[in-house]
Amino acid sequence: MAADSEVTVEQLTEAVNVAMNPTVSKDDRDKAYRICESFKENSDRCIPVGIELSFIQNPSHIRHFGLQLLENTVKFGWNATKLEDKVLVKESVMNLLSCGTMNILQEELYIKDGLAKIVVEMVKREWPQQWPTLMKELHDLSSQGETQTELVMLIFLRIVEDVIGFQNVNQINRRRDILTAINAEMKHLLKFLRELLMLYSERMKAKRAEGKLQEAEAARKVADKVLLTLSCFIEYTPSPHIFDDGNALPHMLYMLLAEPELKLKAAECLLAIVSWKGGLQNKLQLMNSFSGDAISRILQAANDVSNPNADEQCYIFLKTLCEIIVKLIDQLCLLWAKENTQFKVPEYFSITLQTLLAFTSHDSVHICHMTFVPWSSLLRHKSASKHHALVDVMPMLFKVFTKTLQKVGMPSRNDHPSCHFSKMDFDNDDEFLQFSAIHRSVQVDIVRTMATLHPSLAFEVAGKWLHQLLASPLQFEEGATAMTQHSPSWHQWDALTSFMDSVMQKVLVIEDSLNTPALELLCSTLDVDIQDPLILSCVLTCVSALFPSVKKDTRYVRKVLDRLFAAAVYSIPGQTKKTRTRPVQNVRRHAICGLIRMCLDHPDLMVPFFDEIHMKTNELMVDPEQLTRLEKVNLYETLILISNQFKDFSRQSNLIKEVMEPVSSIWIPEATKQMLFPAEAFLHHVGLDSFPTSPIQEEALGSNRAHITNSLTHILAVMKRCCVPKDVQEAKNGGFVHGEMANGKPIIMNPAGPHVIPMLEHVLLLSWTLNAIWTPEVQAKVCPEYKLVFEIPEMEKHAILGASPSVTDGLDLPANRPMAEKTQSFLHSIHDQLCHIYASTSQCLGYVFFAPDGVGSKMIETVFGNIEYLPNFKMRNLIRVSMKHLVKCCPPECYSSFLIPILRKLGSLMLERLSKDWSAAQESEAEPGSDQEAAEILQDHLMRLITRDYLELLRLVILRKDSIDTTDSEMDTGEEKKASSNNGDYEQVGPLGVCAMQDPELCQSLIFFVYSAMSWKDSLTAIRSSNLAGLILPQILSKPLLPDAAAQLFIAILKGLNVNGEFEQVKSPLVIRALQHYEALRPKFQSVEDVLRKLPDAEPKKIEQFYKHYIRAPQQQNCKPADRKKKEAFRKLINGIVGQPVNQMFKRNVYIKNLPRFYREKVKPQPLDATAASSEELALASLFAND
Repeated sequence: MAADSEVTVEQLTEAVNVAMNPTVSKDDRDKAYRICESFKENSDRCIPVGIELSFIQNPSHIRHFGLQLLENTVKFGWNATKLEDKVLVKESVMNLLSCGTMNILQEELYIKDGLAKIVVEMVKREWPQQWPTLMKELHDLSSQGETQTELVMLIFLRIVEDVIGFQNVNQINRRRDILTAINAEMKHLLKFLRELLMLYSERMKAKRAEGKLQEAEAARKVADKVLLTLSCFIEYTPSPHIFDDGNALPHMLYMLLAEPELKLKAAECLLAIVSWKGGLQNKLQLMNSFSGDAISRILQAANDVSNPNADEQCYIFLKTLCEIIVKLIDQLCLLWAKENTQFKVPEYFSITLQTLLAFTSHDSVHICHMTFVPWSSLLRHKSASKHHALVDVMPMLFKVFTKTLQKVGMPSRNDHPSCHFSKMDFDNDDEFLQFSAIHRSVQVDIVRTMATLHPSLAFEVAGKWLHQLLASPLQFEEGATAMTQHSPSWHQWDALTSFMDSVMQKVLVIEDSLNTPALELLCSTLDVDIQDPLILSCVLTCVSALFPSVKKDTRYVRKVLDRLFAAAVYSIPGQTKKTRTRPVQNVRRHAICGLIRMCLDHPDLMVPFFDEIHMKTNELMVDPEQLTRLEKVNLYETLILISNQFKDFSRQSNLIKEVMEPVSSIWIPEATKQMLFPAEAFLHHVGLDSFPTSPIQEEALGSNRAHITNSLTHILAVMKRCCVPKDVQEAKNGGFVHGEMANGKPIIMNPAGPHVIPMLEHVLLLSWTLNAIWTPEVQAKVCPEYKLVFEIPEMEKHAILGASPSVTDGLDLPANRPMAEKTQSFLHSIHDQLCHIYASTSQCLGYVFFAPDGVGSKMIETVFGNIEYLPNFKMRNLIRVSMKHLVKCCPPECYSSFLIPILRKLGSLMLERLSKDWSAAQESEAEPGSDQEAAEILQDHLMRLITRDYLELLRLVILRKDSIDTTDSEMDTGEEKKASSNNGDYEQVGPLGVCAMQDPELCQSLIFFVYSAMSWKDSLTAIRSSNLAGLILPQILSKPLLPDAAAQLFIAILKGLNVNGEFEQVKSPLVIRALQHYEALRPKFQSVEDVLRKLPDAEPKKIEQFYKHYIRAPQQQNCKPADRKKKEAFRKLINGIVGQPVNQMFKRNVYIKNLPRFYREKVKPQPLDATAASSEELALASLFAND
């Protein structure tokens, strides 16, 4: 036997050596792996061989395999292992812990971890009932030296992680037993760990002072492991134990913040303490455990590592310290918010705020950002916001924000101290700029809150900052002679605009007395002469922010208008309309957008100046080289917005006529139809049938495309900006009412209606053409150079994939893009404009748009003509923009004539298309990293998005309009309450939903789509379709239903569980929906139970018991069983069909045998006798106990 064992050891040693040898062939390595795994799984000599391989004289990788054999035996074969073998394993492992490892500085970590794993696996199976002396043995072991102490720490760490953290003990009783034992020992454990920490931290310092660096390093490693173990224990330890002995543990941790080798782990322990979740009393104890000295030590530790060239470890330590302060303030706010508590504002509150302010002003944008949550909590807190300590820090916080709002610190540059920290936080400038956008938006929100609380102070800071920049000379980037987006002056002006905008919109409303100094500030801004386009854009933003102050003296409105109109025609000598740089274009757009904003926010102030604005606009329109087409449309928008205040149909209509005249004269004539129809004529008109061969031809084609874009832009602008009075009486007085509907409601005509409706004929025709150019016949006539224009634009790809495009400075001349790229942009933009036109028209015109006879048929023929050829990225815009608004705005009187026919065609198309797409997605065989794979990833994302959008459209169709008040995020959660409601779902179905379910063709496509979508591999799709299935089930039951159809409904939900059941957030609503269908269908259709009987693990007896107990009996007794119990019982019936995560499918199950329960008896327990436990359990208890 010994000889056989020796041979086996030699074979395994050789196999492990081969497996670990990087030079051997793959076949040899696979063979070696098979030998090792075969022995591990099948041999009955794993224990003796594992022990022999684990001896210290063997190489580390051989020892590790020996430990794996022992671990595998304990983990999977412990229940079948003989008593003497169990004892052998226990004694051998404890012996290895004691003297079977090398020195702490020499031993491999995987050997230490392997030993700890074996002990913990035995703990899971034997402690505390049959290994009562474990704690004493580990305590004695730790007294042998650093090596054994580290091993003991690893054991404790893994116990906490396995039993409490990851909950790897699946048997509830065993986990409860171990938790009870840990809690009983917790006080002594923490004291033990605290003593070890003190011992080895002092030894580390002493040995380091004596120059014994190796011994100091050994002590450091032990102290480090103690701190790591402490940080895990603290999270689950009752707070009284943490603060025992006069807060000895927290005090020790504060002291260790000054130790370079241990400060990071000490900070992590402190973070675990301040993050502790418990009751009010525990939080009070936490607040009382801190002191001004503790906060000072944290601040001092932060200052010690706050240098411009801090390494990564110091930076992580700094972040951890910041988190401690953030969590401390979070706990403080929670306590402060509770009433009837003994909470008093701690004396160290002021120094805590000073520390938080120091972190906010740090050069790292990430650390600065971490402090925003506590600042926001404090400022929004009813009591804290009024505390004198917070009020005193406000001026300094305002000053800090004037610095942190500046977008500096790109990782690719070295012109600011922030750059060093950005290099550690961000991979590239794009990441930094994306984060900076979020960073600034949160800051602006905080500044807005501060301005609400302290308007005078906020205005003073903003005013001083603006005066300072107005008086200061411009500072350029080093080595540059012109302003760039890296220039110091640009950073300050850019930050000021955000600050001014957030402050002024609050203070000028809250504090009326500030309007006078704000008006003076506005005058100073208007008088400044700045010609640099980048800075001028910022000045215009400040003018817009200060504009509300002119209500004190409307004479200044004219001065503001003069400045904005001057900026609207701003240009640099030598530049033409085609060669203007982007900064110049931005100034002009900024000025016109400023006018639009003034008209939106303060229309009453602008009405007296309508004629003047009208005159200036007409003057600018005369010069064809002055304004671009978009700038002209934007100026017209200002006039329309002001005219809305007239509330006079005739006057507004005349203005719209004037605005539309330039495009209606081009768009309405028959000649336009010949350019748009048929599709071949459109191809020729925009140049898609032949590539231009000369600049003159290219310019002519560009002009053709521009006329189409300009016409659509005018229509869309008028539809979006022109509105009617909200008050019905005002509408009647202004001449907006043009008749009544059948239900007596007035028909209100929009002033834009008479002028836009005649143009819609060619708009609809253009939609038909844009759909027709995707047909194979027309595609064959497209010039080969233009084939790529029909692909997804790059910007659209970024949006679909959720990726941000690369950010550039954008200071150069407008790019001279290739003709194909311009044409692609043109096709994409006009399709997008058409979708928005239909949305705005339905919202703006209302009944007037939907009511005419034949308009629904016209829409089907044009907008939805040839729609089967439209690709998904085009179809998505049609669904999420046009269809959503058509459904929302259509009056009930027009459901049957307008919406139902459209939904009928769209429904059958989407069912067929998406069913094919989802089936094809399962059959992908693209090679990783290939272009085909990239294309499939894009299409997969697009398929998921359009599926979700269409489900959202169906939700709008089915629900009552007044019940559509939940956001997408609420729908995505798949709340059980929402998913499980039965009668409530029926009550939410609206008239359009009922109408849709009464149409046979639409009802069929809707039901098929909803129930099929549950088995498509997308979580949100499954949740949304599950919710819709609950809504339409009562409608389905109200119709004649065949047994096979009822069974198919139930099967569809079970398929969804099979495909998506691995995700808990999907499984729960699907189980509820399956239960709802089973309850509703089972009493009427035996076929539903036949489906359930075919499921694995669904025994007929259990099915019958479930039906009798939870369905038949409640109906007979007129009572309702507990939903939770019913759901759990049903879940067990269908559990065999529910999908599992891939990592769980082939996982080997671990069975831990329950031990006799132990209780804390109040009376003295009786001696253990033969009747209390089995002989084997008695033997184990005695053998695992030390005498």
